[in-house]
Amino acid sequence: MEIGITLFLAKLIGIFCLVMGASMLKRDAMMEIFRELSRQRALSYVMGVLMLILGLLLTLTHTKWGNPPSAVITLLGWGVLLEAVVFLFSSKETVAKYVNTLENKTVYYLIALGYFLIGAYLSYNGFVV
Repeated sequence: MEIGITLFLAKLIGIFCLVMGASMLKRDAMMEIFRELSRQRALSYVMGVLMLILGLLLTLTHTKWGNPPSAVITLLGWGVLLEAVVFLFSSKETVAKYVNTLENKTVYYLIALGYFLIGAYLSYNGFVV
């Protein structure tokens, strides 16, 4: 059963990360979305609520460290949960500072590359291995 959940989450999160990484290649469009997120406190709060649900789902169903894919999924779950708390309790100005770091192209594309690498790793382990 544990392996089934890990494989399912590896496939789900892997595909999600690949799609997110690909969507980030449209930097101008994505940056406008991120800027809007920093301008609208209600929007960042709703995003925080959705991330909280996702983070709780991941951490409550999958806190396993047995093999590298399991550890990656577990770390991602805790990371999403932490980021959700930040979005829920941060001021509009703090969210704006976070979004402003994405104005740096190097930071932005490193995050996109991170999505691709995590997506490729989890997809490979979910579908091939």
